[in-house]
Amino acid sequence: MVQSKLLKKYHNLCHGFGEKKDTFSTFALKGENVSKVVQVHSNTVTTLTNPLTKKIEADGMITNKVLYLSITTADCIPLFLYAPKKGFVGAIHAGWKGLSLGVVENAITQLRSVGVRPQEIIASIGPHIGKCCYTVEKKRVQLFEGILPLKEELRYQKDDMWHLDIGYVAKIKLATAGVREENIDDVDMCTSCDKHFYSVRREGVKTGRVINVIGIKN
Repeated sequence: MVQSKLLKKYHNLCHGFGEKKDTFSTFALKGENVSKVVQVHSNTVTTLTNPLTKKIEADGMITNKVLYLSITTADCIPLFLYAPKKGFVGAIHAGWKGLSLGVVENAITQLRSVGVRPQEIIASIGPHIGKCCYTVEKKRVQLFEGILPLKEELRYQKDDMWHLDIGYVAKIKLATAGVREENIDDVDMCTSCDKHFYSVRREGVKTGRVINVIGIKN
């Protein structure tokens, strides 16, 4: 399990970005205590007041209750949000599609709607595929024009592919939404390079998924 250096300071939080070996018991939790959504690469973020008892499609959750939120990843970004003054936590699943659709902005907007100031939010970007391994067609990089200007050094010569840095995109989106730069933590681990993690790019779409958990302790 990997932890955020910023979130570790808050002893009322349970949080961790999972590795292949990790289960809910790693977090000293039981599966029935954890709320999970059906992730569909959308921009939908739901606010929870009680543990989820039915399947809903979304790619983010926020709550100020004593609940544990879990998302699963295998190259996409697991993004945790914490607003200590208001006691809200958030768990976001952000791949290239969710980022392009505005899942990060939607999460910050929902937190603003319940009185959380973006300047108060602590954001932690967990292990995800790095630009070292994430080569895509040019049109996918162009989804983020203005954030990621095309540079020739990001071009991979074979098949005219380009390196996409989704972690950097997430950072810029958080900062643009009002989160302070010093409150954004990136653990800076590439899931495609590091075999402690599952990776769709390295292992194929049928590979497993790691669990990532955040919640307010009892």
